[in-house]
Amino acid sequence: EDRWDIDGGDIDSWSTRLNVELPRRWSVQASYGDLHEPEAIAPGDVQRTTASLQYNESGEGPFAFMLLWGRNDEDHGVSNSLLLEGARQFDRKQLFARIEWVEKDEQLLLTREHVDGSDIPLADVTAFTLGYFHTGRIFDGLGMGGDVTVYAVPSSLQDTYGDFPVSLHVFIRARWMAATGGHHH
Repeated sequence: EDRWDIDGGDIDSWSTRLNVELPRRWSVQASYGDLHEPEAIAPGDVQRTTASLQYNESGEGPFAFMLLWGRNDEDHGVSNSLLLEGARQFDRKQLFARIEWVEKDEQLLLTREHVDGSDIPLADVTAFTLGYFHTGRIFDGLGMGGDVTVYAVPSSLQDTYGDFPVSLHVFIRARWMAATGGHHH
């Protein structure tokens, strides 16, 4: 997509978010957005709602956790998603895991083309990710890691994606940290 310039004209979309810090490193947030024509491949407006519960989102302790729900209400239907993720820090090493469930437009997953209509079938896709990250000893901002994700897809998508889809990621992270240093999730 060509999104290299600033669009002029009237503001046609808006969003709002409320974040509440609770005792003992817990927090909750809720958001709502009314988005006008956000995607070129899927014309139409979207009302997007999210809500989440987080533990230690600031990264000040060895464990962080989040449970997130999201919902898109579009011209052609409603879809939901859930996410549960956590990370555990051990000195310079970090283990992380995530499980996701989403309802996606089945035709879009099969053909990469959006089909207009009010009764578009949704496919349940589930993903489980397990990963590892290691921060360097010489420069705290440099580290490397990787993860593996396994997917569960309905039988209607298995001809396209296979019986047991798997993805593997290897990455290097470089960041500049505040003068106080410290580990952050």
